[in-house]
Amino acid sequence: MKKSFIPTINISSIINKKFGSKKSLIALNNINKASINVGFFQITGHGINKKNINNVAKIANNFFNSSNKNKMKLAPKKWNKNNKNSYRGYFPNDVNGKEGLDIGDLKVNKSYASKLKNQYIEYIELNKSINKQSIKVLENYYSQIFILGEILFKSIIKIYKKDIKSSKLAFSRLKTLSTLRFNYYSKQNKPIEISKDDGVPLGCETHVDSGIFTIL
Repeated sequence: MKKSFIPTINISSIINKKFGSKKSLIALNNINKASINVGFFQITGHGINKKNINNVAKIANNFFNSSNKNKMKLAPKKWNKNNKNSYRGYFPNDVNGKEGLDIGDLKVNKSYASKLKNQYIEYIELNKSINKQSIKVLENYYSQIFILGEILFKSIIKIYKKDIKSSKLAFSRLKTLSTLRFNYYSKQNKPIEISKDDGVPLGCETHVDSGIFTIL
């Protein structure tokens, strides 16, 4: 999909959760149209500092450019028998053509995960591969993105004239299946798949995200 086909929406009017103003109603209407007609939209005015985004990108790049030994410290037990995690963690590119680091909610600690016994909510020992300062940056970024996600979700609820308080059913820290995920598309000797739509070689298999929505 060409960039020009994806609508860009300024959501600064709804960041402060003022869904009743004229500007916010325009933003809500644009979100509604983009969701129905395109399925994607870009946002501006989201309130997340560009410096923070760049710092997170740097942390991700440093991790993916680190040694295979370092990355495999976070791999699920399928690839690292010393680990207990099976759903979250580092995934090598032979899985689906891309390397991935699936962290989950960074508020989840070892004690909480062991008591909950939910296969999808796991504690990942990030400090085995990532330094403490970087982990703090990731924790802050996850919190910001989580809040942004709930605001966008409330926007959609508002569009359908429902009670925005119901967003808490889907957005609850620790209990959520929301995840912070980094993907690295390394150079491939041959395409993982050929697009059935336009015949373009793909560096990753065709897939559908299973969540309510994805913030890229």
